[in-house]
Amino acid sequence: MPPPKNQGSKVITLDNALVNYLGQLGKHQIKVLLLASILWIPNAIFILLMVFTAKDPVQPRWWRCKDENDAACMKVYGNDGSIMQEFCELPRDSWTWTEAHKSIISTFNLICGKAVIAQLANSAFFLGYLIGSGVFGSLSDSRGRKLSLFGATALASICTVMTALSPNEWVYLVSRILTGIGAAGQALAAYILATESIGPTWRGAAGVGTQLFFVLGEFVLVLVAFIFQGWRALCFASVIIGAVTLGLWFFLPESPRWLLVRGRVDEAMRVLEVMAKENGTRMPIEPLADPKSALPAPPPTVHAPEDQQMLLQNHGAAAAAHANGAAHGPDAGAAPAQAGKPPVTLMSALKDKHICRRFTILAYAWLVLCMTYYGISMALNGLKGSIYVTFMVAAAAEIPSNILAAWMIERVGRHNTMAAGMLLGGLSCLACSFCPPGAGQSILAAVGKFGCAGAFTVASIFTSEMFPTLIRSAVLGVENQAARVGGILAPFIVLAGTYMGSSAMPFLIFGATSLVAGLLVFTLPETLGVPLPDTMSDMDAIQSIFTTGAWKKGWREASMGMFMTKVPARATINEDEEEGPGAGTSDSTRLLQQGQPASHQAPGTSPQAAGDAGAAVGVQAAPLEQVKF
Repeated sequence: MPPPKNQGSKVITLDNALVNYLGQLGKHQIKVLLLASILWIPNAIFILLMVFTAKDPVQPRWWRCKDENDAACMKVYGNDGSIMQEFCELPRDSWTWTEAHKSIISTFNLICGKAVIAQLANSAFFLGYLIGSGVFGSLSDSRGRKLSLFGATALASICTVMTALSPNEWVYLVSRILTGIGAAGQALAAYILATESIGPTWRGAAGVGTQLFFVLGEFVLVLVAFIFQGWRALCFASVIIGAVTLGLWFFLPESPRWLLVRGRVDEAMRVLEVMAKENGTRMPIEPLADPKSALPAPPPTVHAPEDQQMLLQNHGAAAAAHANGAAHGPDAGAAPAQAGKPPVTLMSALKDKHICRRFTILAYAWLVLCMTYYGISMALNGLKGSIYVTFMVAAAAEIPSNILAAWMIERVGRHNTMAAGMLLGGLSCLACSFCPPGAGQSILAAVGKFGCAGAFTVASIFTSEMFPTLIRSAVLGVENQAARVGGILAPFIVLAGTYMGSSAMPFLIFGATSLVAGLLVFTLPETLGVPLPDTMSDMDAIQSIFTTGAWKKGWREASMGMFMTKVPARATINEDEEEGPGAGTSDSTRLLQQGQPASHQAPGTSPQAAGDAGAAVGVQAAPLEQVKF
């Protein structure tokens, strides 16, 4: 039977509502997932345009000697091997371009002494991506996922038109910076919007699935580039693809999780009502917890369905009770959050030493991932033959990597999968640095990209689950900025190796930094089995070897925490319990007591374990024997 109306002040989290009422992965979530992921297709095209707009025009002989009697020129032209060095020694007036429209290098004469400008354009794009990650990370949190997604797509499309019309290499470079800004916001918002409405059981696999659309975008780019071989025509074709996806605005709803966090409850309820209708499920009876509330949600109880009006009335009653300092359940008498205090920001959250450490390790891991992923492509010429075939083979290699990551992420955990990918990539790069040029080196490089691609796929999921909704987009934005720093560094590392005459140096750097990053990721807490945190107090449910004090108890105890595959549904112990004053109060709890929104729970007990035990046990928990590695 439904509960009496006087119980309307009890609240549940959105994850509880998805698990017990709305459905974790119904028709509505699948629709949102597919529609939002479609925007990864133009995103891949905008990012990887450089591969086909800056094709090498010298080796495929898109030039000819002006005088067939010029022996020196004809000798270079007829050489079957690499001719770049000999070509640069020819007088400029001894040859001319025959198909200058196929590449910016031939159009703008970016060869020999000016070849570095082409690399600068590549780095410039990642500079724009770095800027865009921060800008759109904040916009996505303040203005909404949907507006940021389509605004970024429009910006990238417009700037690609500017790219196509570039009269010289410097306008081209600036346009690529601006395109990078839009592409960053596009990727960030598309991922968040696609996954925030999905229940905790399927969120990880769905996040990995979005990356398959990026690979699909690579295949679309190959097809379009094969049809439109002129670089300006290719840019215009890419713009059309991006513009078409803007029509998805009318079919994609805003994230209900974001609407709730921003206090737009009525809009969130309408989105959830549509979700329930399309999924063939029912709306929750209990009102959804206000993420800015001082009180935690009680354990969810499954009741008979009630109408939407009752739900709204219950939510209003709960909000009024919280505003007046009313308490209920096991937390009776707890004080609400202090009014007038500033909201949680990324900077205030980083005052927590545990959050700061996790944030820093992930920033380094993101930087190394991007640097290694793109650096491998830049350090090797790739497979012999057609650039279209080479590109397709490289793109196809990412499919099994993503599929394997999707399988592993729900079985061996987020941080284990990410760390394993980075270690595999690092070891392959180190082996590649000692391997002579040839097929063996190409195979090792491919294995390295395989590992990096899988780790890159997990990085977004793992990072988003590590931080609360209030700062999630900002964190992802900054971590993406760190990744783009790696993208900017990659071409210069490769160029440094070229100038020093050491082809092994870039691989040594990529390998060593990847190994260090992989080992550091193992020290981070596992998030599989933990409800997606909405507030800072929810972070107490995410425990590492440092917050539990396991690192002080020897290698065996620490390794049990480092290689944990799933978090059990049990109260977690805080390292502060061993440190005298303040025992049972984590850094994040102390920070919240100083003015940030907080949930109050029993000492040493995570808010989710105390307030959402029913959902945690029923959905997220694994039997203790499954937690062992």
